[in-house]
Amino acid sequence: MSSNLFGHNTKYNFGDLKVLIVDDNQHMHNILRDMLLGMRIKKIRHALSAKEGLQMAESELPDIMIVDLLMKPVSGFEMIKKVRNHDDEAIRDLAVLVLTSYSTVEHVRQARDSGANEVLCKPVSVAGLFDRFTYMRDHPRQFVKTSDYTGPDRRRTLRGFDGEDRRKNPEGTNIADDGKGEAIQTPHNPEMTKQKEAQAHE
Repeated sequence: MSSNLFGHNTKYNFGDLKVLIVDDNQHMHNILRDMLLGMRIKKIRHALSAKEGLQMAESELPDIMIVDLLMKPVSGFEMIKKVRNHDDEAIRDLAVLVLTSYSTVEHVRQARDSGANEVLCKPVSVAGLFDRFTYMRDHPRQFVKTSDYTGPDRRRTLRGFDGEDRRKNPEGTNIADDGKGEAIQTPHNPEMTKQKEAQAHE
């Protein structure tokens, strides 16, 4: 693998990280395993359900847990809430990276409100995965506990999609208010833009 694949991010060596993948899709496990091996991460464990994932985290604490949102019978949303409300402080403080096929503001907001550290939309790339790992290491989020929420501080915007700094509003993205005073970036929809432009000229 080329040593300059990740550009300036090569300052990090994630080879010692312990990663737990929680997804009910075996094919996704295979894809993520190959990507993590490409990042020289070899301490990888796999859970095919939220229940199994929580049990594995309790038996051996990972450094990062990658969680799919739409698992059954227990969803990723529910699993993250169980992690954040766990009796063991070490498990409560786990770094959780969410994977989702849905890039709507609502899904990102739900992931954030469940206690996710960061969000990565499918299809996943090695560069995107490395970007999230690097960002989570460079920008740790303070944990807070309130009457209805335990997890990373929600006042700081998630890097939910393409890895760009949201303050820049990069071309090809939209900035939406999630209703709680926080901007959430959503991917640009060319078809929707064409429809709006057509309507504007009618």
